[in-house]
Amino acid sequence: MPSNSPFPGPVRNDRTPYAVEIMDNMSPHAPVIQQWIMKGAQIGLTYAAENVVAYWIDANPAEVLVVSASQDLIETWATKRLEPMIDSIGMRDKIGTQTGPSRSRRLGDKVFVKEYPGGTLNMASAQSASSLRSDSKRILILDEIDGAPRNLRTGEGNWIKVAVVRTNAWGSRKKIMGFSTPTTYQESQIWQYYQAGDQRKYMVPCPLCGKMQQLERNPDGNHGLRADTEAGKIKTVYYLCEHCHDAIQHNQKSRMLRAGRWEPTAITTHNAYRSYHINSLYSPVGMLSWNELYEKYLDAQEDPDGMRSFVNLYDGMPYR
Repeated sequence: MPSNSPFPGPVRNDRTPYAVEIMDNMSPHAPVIQQWIMKGAQIGLTYAAENVVAYWIDANPAEVLVVSASQDLIETWATKRLEPMIDSIGMRDKIGTQTGPSRSRRLGDKVFVKEYPGGTLNMASAQSASSLRSDSKRILILDEIDGAPRNLRTGEGNWIKVAVVRTNAWGSRKKIMGFSTPTTYQESQIWQYYQAGDQRKYMVPCPLCGKMQQLERNPDGNHGLRADTEAGKIKTVYYLCEHCHDAIQHNQKSRMLRAGRWEPTAITTHNAYRSYHINSLYSPVGMLSWNELYEKYLDAQEDPDGMRSFVNLYDGMPYR
């Protein structure tokens, strides 16, 4: 992880153990062909996609296409995340054109194109029709898919479908990973892809009673995020267990996450298709705390359009 990230240095999966299965699904040994992750903010899943890209560049070179919602987003990822990653895995001297004389090597090391022995990484905006029509790709990563208009301006239809076509030649050996915070029930594409899969939830054990549960904000139910106040100010924020109704403290979350597991909640006819949902309550300790999340929830209720943003960004759910 680069120096400007919350946890610079070597990646530690024990901070975000829920990312391990998602990364493993992109292994050539996994039966999963495509997976779609509907998520809240500050979950740390971007690094999971980066690890996947690094694997298919360095350990098992292949043709890779990474698409983000806008030109600005893909440029930021290419310059601030990809470049440090290439250096961190010792691949810098291998990046460059694989044909022609050595003096032309820089032709294969452009901002949005990286050539390496065994493949090429292409990066594109969701609205760049010409980039989405790149060569056949075995690995396809789609970032923040709800941040882009559904259809291409060129009239070629849905941009996700155009990108997925690039993987068709690889049959069951292709790997597709799409993730995003959602928008509305009517418009969200990640919500539609999530519904088409097995709708996995990350279940964690209560450190007090040991029973498994999904972490949910659930402000009106008998469990979820709660706060004690004093003189009108938040004193402490905790999570009320769904089963024993005891208070779980934020500093107990890391242990809960490490003991968690993904469980499917729906039946799908697509055996090689998985879908996931995870909200910002799961944000690792050191990133977004439950106290900060509760404060954002209170602030959202004071803004006429605040809950729409909160539901999308922190509940990781489409807004109705």
